[in-house]
Amino acid sequence: MPKVKTKKPQFYAVRRGRVPGVYTSWDDTLAQVNGYSGAVHQGFRTREEAEAFVNGQPTPSVPNSAGPSQPYARPIPAQSKTTATNFIASVIAPPKDEEIKGLTEVEDGKTWRVVYTDGACSGNGKQGAKGGVGVYWGPGMKNVAERLGGAQTNNRAELIGIVRALETDPDPSTPLIIKTDSSYSIQCMRDWLPKWRMNGFRTGSGPVKNKELLLYLSSLMDGRPGHLKLQHVRGHMGIEGNEMADRLAVAGAALPDVADRDWTIKEPEEDQFRPDHVDFEVPPELLLSEEELLDMEKTQQFQ
Repeated sequence: MPKVKTKKPQFYAVRRGRVPGVYTSWDDTLAQVNGYSGAVHQGFRTREEAEAFVNGQPTPSVPNSAGPSQPYARPIPAQSKTTATNFIASVIAPPKDEEIKGLTEVEDGKTWRVVYTDGACSGNGKQGAKGGVGVYWGPGMKNVAERLGGAQTNNRAELIGIVRALETDPDPSTPLIIKTDSSYSIQCMRDWLPKWRMNGFRTGSGPVKNKELLLYLSSLMDGRPGHLKLQHVRGHMGIEGNEMADRLAVAGAALPDVADRDWTIKEPEEDQFRPDHVDFEVPPELLLSEEELLDMEKTQQFQ
């Protein structure tokens, strides 16, 4: 009897993971569930089935006896260097005969400029991993697609995406919303960094990873004169800015290797507190506990 070929899932549903939602790439899915205690995920052929699974609803077309989808790893990265370079050029090139405005939103009667950031890393934290950074300001703006230097992990890429947004900000004096799908990055800056500064950058399992990078990012945030907000946005849910930042990050991962930067800065005094013009927004259901942070660090090489 001829062997029946199993169709590759087109959509990956993460019901419980770092960022629950529907993903179209196994690499992106793995970044949400790898090392996450109690992760629940499943592959489906349609988006409707995947969304139903994420929301805890029945998926009739999938037999109850079916186990979790087998992971389908693909070569890293998915794009060739030539394709990645062409895509980056097309996104960064200014649109013809159009005024370049960038992205904006109005909140509480105030107009905010908006930028989306993302990090990508296939083979997260493992030998041979390749990471990239994406920053999307809008059509024709100074968008960023860069190769990740140093340790190749998704969380480093996410943090450096925020760094690069602040470094490429065309007007630091104006209100800015940085939209990221990394609750880890937001919690690092809002919840854990103040504690780590007080306890000498120690966790229950040893020294805090990425200390220099976190302090560098903190110095950029604290030194920015305009109102700044780090806002969580759900990834892979069809939000154009997030999708574009993701594509830029994946394209960046296809670029040649680069050396890591020197993130060292002069450490602030212990009594220095974050200014009140920096806000953080992340849904409570996506907050990571300190135990989950430690569990995450066990699966990634941050140093």
